[in-house]
Amino acid sequence: MKTIDQFIKQNLADFNDANPPEGHFERFAGKLDDLAAKSNRQFRMMLLRVAALVVFVFLVSLLFFREYRTWEDYSSDAQIISYNQELLEAERYYSGLLSVYYGKIEELKFQNNAGEKRQVLRDLQEMDKQVEMMKEDLRQNPNNELIVHAIISFYQIKIELMDKIIAQVQ
Repeated sequence: MKTIDQFIKQNLADFNDANPPEGHFERFAGKLDDLAAKSNRQFRMMLLRVAALVVFVFLVSLLFFREYRTWEDYSSDAQIISYNQELLEAERYYSGLLSVYYGKIEELKFQNNAGEKRQVLRDLQEMDKQVEMMKEDLRQNPNNELIVHAIISFYQIKIELMDKIIAQVQ
């Protein structure tokens, strides 16, 4: 058998004389362009996938930290309230009583003055915010019995106020 080098040397005229078919270079350039475009599309897709992954990780992290903060606030409330059994019992009692009073106030007509009713409910919600501020103080200073008694007194005053409002409206 002849080697390929010998075959090429013997048939050199056949190799040098042949020209590619018509339009060969244009087809070849087109294929190179298609390959470059495909490579460019693949790069863009990879970039979009990375961007989507980054956004997903950011959103999951944001959600995790928000829920963790909510859970942490809830657990600190539970620790403070469970630490002080007196406040826990008062919270249960006054929460039930307040919901009954809120229901009564919602049913009242207020002499057909809806604005007055909204204002009363808004003022009562402001009182709830003050209780939350006192609970925040209690979180910062959990051993302070004065804050516990202030919260309980505040609940008592709110119940008395709601009782007076119901009596006046009726």
